[in-house]
Amino acid sequence: MAGTKFDTGKPGQVDTIVWARKRLIDRAGRKFVSEDGSLAQDGVMLADPVGMGKTWEALGAAVLCLQSNGRRNAGSKVLVICPPGLVTKWEDELSSSGGFIDHLRRWAEKRETPVTRAIERVFGSVVPIRSVRHVRMRRHRGKVNLRPGVYIASYGLFSQKGHGIAALIRERWDVIIVDEAHNKRARDALKRIEEGRRRQHRKLLLSATPFQLEPRQLNQLTRFILKNQRTEVMHRPQVVRFLNAVEQVFANPGTEPPARGVRIDAERCLNQLISRNRPRKSQREYSIIDPDGRESAMFGRLDRYVDASLREQLSKLGPTLGAISSESKAFEQRYLEFRHKLALNGNPTYVATRIRRYLAGGESPRLSGLQRWAERTLEADLRVTLEDGEPQKLLAFSSWVGERRIGEAEMLREALASAFDRAMQKNKARLGSENWRRWQAVGVARLAKMAKYFTSSERGPAITADALLDDELACVMAGRHQKFVSALKNELQHACSDYIAARDAFEAQDDRRSLVARGAQRRMNDAKHVMELRSERRMRTIERYTGHENRKTRDLCALGFRSVGPPWVLVASNVGAEGIDLQTYTRRIVHYDLEWNPAKMEQREGRGDRLGRELDGPLFVHFCIVPRTYDERMFHQLVARDRWHGVLLGKSAAKMARDKGKMEVPLAHIKKLERCTLDLSPG
Repeated sequence: MAGTKFDTGKPGQVDTIVWARKRLIDRAGRKFVSEDGSLAQDGVMLADPVGMGKTWEALGAAVLCLQSNGRRNAGSKVLVICPPGLVTKWEDELSSSGGFIDHLRRWAEKRETPVTRAIERVFGSVVPIRSVRHVRMRRHRGKVNLRPGVYIASYGLFSQKGHGIAALIRERWDVIIVDEAHNKRARDALKRIEEGRRRQHRKLLLSATPFQLEPRQLNQLTRFILKNQRTEVMHRPQVVRFLNAVEQVFANPGTEPPARGVRIDAERCLNQLISRNRPRKSQREYSIIDPDGRESAMFGRLDRYVDASLREQLSKLGPTLGAISSESKAFEQRYLEFRHKLALNGNPTYVATRIRRYLAGGESPRLSGLQRWAERTLEADLRVTLEDGEPQKLLAFSSWVGERRIGEAEMLREALASAFDRAMQKNKARLGSENWRRWQAVGVARLAKMAKYFTSSERGPAITADALLDDELACVMAGRHQKFVSALKNELQHACSDYIAARDAFEAQDDRRSLVARGAQRRMNDAKHVMELRSERRMRTIERYTGHENRKTRDLCALGFRSVGPPWVLVASNVGAEGIDLQTYTRRIVHYDLEWNPAKMEQREGRGDRLGRELDGPLFVHFCIVPRTYDERMFHQLVARDRWHGVLLGKSAAKMARDKGKMEVPLAHIKKLERCTLDLSPG
């Protein structure tokens, strides 16, 4: 059995990899069986919640799939389809030292067979494809030859035409991994590949949100991992009985949850296709920030609320707006006039969107309240940072970006930057100006010495720590804590190692014009670009991660945020709410505004609550709510919908949005829903 396991160091991941191997490779009672008795399964869905390591689970399962090919795997090819913004993440997962590739090397060295060495070579050849020009090349003997390796392509490529794209579609892939598979563009890309001439491949679909889909949408996903099926999976009798029973629980408060046997039958049916690990406990603590800048603790996660506790929570916010200031009273009057104007307009289109954006604008007390809260909170977090030598960073999400220079995202960034500056001055006064200057001078000397060491390195391009010399907090931290300097040095050494590995992979290519060689060259250039920008790009104290920044700038901001240096606060739009890793030193996440879909809120929080977080203690999650406004209604519906989403397919998304004027979802009883939840763990 040792040869059928791939150890990533996380028991839940190992169990999922073994589960996927059984359903993709074994033929004895492991696979889904169609109505005619034939084995119907050539794929699986990995549906762990956000941040639990689906990427490594998929890569580990792919390794075992290639191992099953035996000596044939020397020519194996793996295709990863993902959103454009996640190509870099997958590239880093497969290229960065200390990541998945190190586990693969240990696995191969432990077995030391021609098969495992061939698999290591396949995963060592990574080809990122971000645009058509990356696969556009002259014909070589009438066709494009794809060499063994891992090809990472964005969704949009498969909707385009071209000689290289056609080669990707026609290729016989040994394994296809589809990230964010619930995305329609992902399904469209996979459909086009399925329509190609060769369909003999194994598929791994990754999605943290299949439980937010309705049965029809999940059926669309399962079509890609099943064959010879006349009856949709969600129409199977075992699943239909469960769904009907759950629907009754929501429709009639007095109805009992599904019987245990009904739930178990549905679990057995779906667990052949879907695996989902659940976190044993949450390390998040929630609170609400009001317009006065005061923070009130929530009763727990959203799905923990009952009707009485939800009313009590909202009632605590009610009096604040009318009591804090005449300015807030004036805003309440302006808000009522704004809503009245929209009501008289006679056009209900996008009314909710306009109200939500109005509440996120500069006239709203939400911004000033957040600024007052941030000044007080950042002062406390900076105190811990300066004492322990470990950054305590803040990540703020906004649904609205607006104009590059004067939009909502920039206003939010400026407000947090102002609060950060005042918090820094208070800590400086507390510690004493003389001590502060001494630590800063020592830190500058240490960083300059480190910069000289890496600049003089002959193994790669110049990489320095000069970029940190302009950041006051980084210099003080470097002067006061050797731990900070050591962590920074390790990060720079990893950057050098990644560049050297990419350079060696490029230089090892015989044909520099091949697709693999060009992919290796892009990896080398990306690694070099990161090293150079670490030296040249001065990170601001507060940075942005939105659609207004180009890809390389966003990647650098994300890299800086998860490192020990600046930025210390990151303002992100929905562009940064999916797929990227920001967890290393994230202490707080702020929802500056709310989303209707709790899955989007979960995606936001998943940027900080994921494997690889260095900080001990909880992740603090804060909601910004203006009482007696549309925020209260959204918060109530967010709680209700989060309750629905806690149960697999317990509520049709179409039913939730059928009446767009009301958008109401009932608040079901939490104890009953706990007895409705399916257990699809792989163990």
